[in-house]
This record gives sequence, structure tokens and C-alpha cells, in this order.
Amino acid sequence: MIKWFLDGLLPHISAAIKKSCVGYEDARLTDLIRHAKHAENQITAEKGRESDKREKQAHAAHLLLLKTFAKNMAGKEQQRPARNWRGPGFNRRGRDHGRRGRGRQG
Repeated sequence: MIKWFLDGLLPHISAAIKKSCVGYEDARLTDLIRHAKHAENQITAEKGRESDKREKQAHAAHLLLLKTFAKNMAGKEQQRPARNWRGPGFNRRGRDHGRRGRGRQG
């Protein structure tokens, strides 16, 4: 009956019982249930601590990113594009005005 109980548990809880309970083969079922509850609480607490640690690391990385960005932007003015800016390769004067283009003699 004890083997069935241990086989029905989650593998990590069963392994924790086998590790912590000396003589689990001969122990009473109530003792094994108490060990199983304790193992489950310990595993849940460990997962919570790991989650908190990951969250703190992500927060610290985000703050570092913001500080780096603020440091790089300090003292730099935002440059505005020219008033009639149309993109690279465009000329403000219009088509063929102000240049000697193809077909012009000059």
C-alpha cells in the first residue's frame, strides 16, 4: 500500500519523501502523508523564491537599461528634420532646377 501511495505522488515529492524519511518502507501511512505535505510546501516555497529572484533580476536589468539610455541622451538635443525634408535623394529645388542635367548645354 505504501508503494502505491508513493507511486501515485508527483515524482519530485516521492523522491523528497524517500530522501527525508528514514525507513519509509516500514513507516505508517499517516507519517508518509505528513512528509508528503511538508515536501510539497518546501517545493512550493522554493519555486516562489526562484520566481522572486527572477523578477528582481529582470527589474534590475530594466533599470540598468533606462539608466544607460538616460546617460546617453543627456546633453544631446533632439535634432529635427529640415522643414521640407522628404527623405534621402530628394532635392528641395525640384526637378532639374539649379543643376546641369541630361540634355542641357551649357
